[in-house]
Amino acid sequence: MESSKPAHKTATYIVYENCLLQLFEQCPVCHHVSNVRTRRVGTFLAVEQRCPNCGFFRKWNSQPTVGSTPAGNLQLSVAVYATGASFFKLEKIFRAMQLKMIHYDTFRSLARRYIEPAIVHSWKTAQDGMLKKLSQQQNIILGGDLRAHSP
Repeated sequence: MESSKPAHKTATYIVYENCLLQLFEQCPVCHHVSNVRTRRVGTFLAVEQRCPNCGFFRKWNSQPTVGSTPAGNLQLSVAVYATGASFFKLEKIFRAMQLKMIHYDTFRSLARRYIEPAIVHSWKTAQDGMLKKLSQQQNIILGGDLRAHSP
């Protein structure tokens, strides 16, 4: 089920693995015990349910993806980067709570691939807008001698 709401504006919850997997234990068609496999990528969990009795099969993902990147992994990286928080302190908190988290290398990779280019693009767009606005004014000072003293 696809939501029309962007991932970063969707409520997020802490869900315990055993509670979640209870939803996949029984086949919804014939009510026999299902075979369940999980795969984790950072904060992302994929669940595959297969019924050995009737052949029912379904896949479920804990979060949407941006391309092939789990949205929660990207969102967590953006939140750490944008708030100036320490990745390593957050990692300690997650570990204390048994929350699954991305590795530091993943955080840096997401920063290089998505976050830093977005920041540079935003900065250049803002700079272009300011320069355009300034170029339409009269009597503007374009440079100085880099000394901060009184005239």
